[in-house]
Amino acid sequence: MGYNDALNTLELCYNALHPGGRLLVITPNAQDLEVIAEMFWLDPTHVRPYPKPLLKTMLEAVGFHIKLEKQYLGTWRMVGRRNLPVYLFRRFLLGKYFGKPNTLMLATKESHSL
Repeated sequence: MGYNDALNTLELCYNALHPGGRLLVITPNAQDLEVIAEMFWLDPTHVRPYPKPLLKTMLEAVGFHIKLEKQYLGTWRMVGRRNLPVYLFRRFLLGKYFGKPNTLMLATKESHSL
């Protein structure tokens, strides 16, 4: 999905929600080196990455208010017991650039009180 299509989709979501409604967006974390180097491109439906700052700007541009934003692993089972020492070493070495393959944004359509 290209940028304009993604922005249009967010606008449609905003218009479909009642005031106070919530939208949860989860996307690959473009800041994670493993994601951007390989994992993202293994899914042929991915057209472009949406880094957290861009996604936040897009959501706010259509009127959403960001309530929660985070980058996370998901579950330790994704790493596997055998790979845990290597994962922890890479996480220590690369910091925020490794080990959190998902970006989550929770946005709300604020209710307008008069």
